[in-house]
Amino acid sequence: MDDLDRHAWVMGGASERFRRESRERRVVLHARASCVIKIDPLAPYKPSHVEFVGPEAVIGAWTRRLYAGIGDWDTARMPRQNLEAILGFPFPAPPTHSDGGGKGEGWEAAYVEECCICYAYRLGDGSSKERGDIPTVTCENERCRRLYHSVCLRQWLQTLPDVKMIRGGLTSRTTLLGSCPFCIEPISLEVDAVGFV
Repeated sequence: MDDLDRHAWVMGGASERFRRESRERRVVLHARASCVIKIDPLAPYKPSHVEFVGPEAVIGAWTRRLYAGIGDWDTARMPRQNLEAILGFPFPAPPTHSDGGGKGEGWEAAYVEECCICYAYRLGDGSSKERGDIPTVTCENERCRRLYHSVCLRQWLQTLPDVKMIRGGLTSRTTLLGSCPFCIEPISLEVDAVGFV
């Protein structure tokens, strides 16, 4: 984790970035795309679990590169170095004080986009030190590209009379198909079917 904290633009500010017990980091890769990297503490140099967050038009190629190149993972290198080699580009460096950044929360403002339903970046009741979810669902319309918390979008879609539900055969996942709250173009969200109302 130290390597990612030093050499990549890790979201979350100092309070999250440098928590030793945390085994994941969210790294900025592009103006509207990032990846969540989860490291196994018992095997930190083995292939990491990586989840890309952002518009499919941006992250689709990265996902394909990752799956195609995972066999080239070198356990003698840091996870960041492996991911940079597989994806074909270096991770953006952390912002410095001179470019408006710093070690605190303020530097994140250059990247952070709030949920376009609740207008918050992090969900949570504000009563604890625990940080809530951030927006991870993106409208795929090229002219919209609004971000949403999955919980907010789910609640929005549940209010629509014409929302479609596609149940996942052998899995407990359901895909909700409806309209983006801003551009009214189609948007989808995968949710757990258990407890779905």
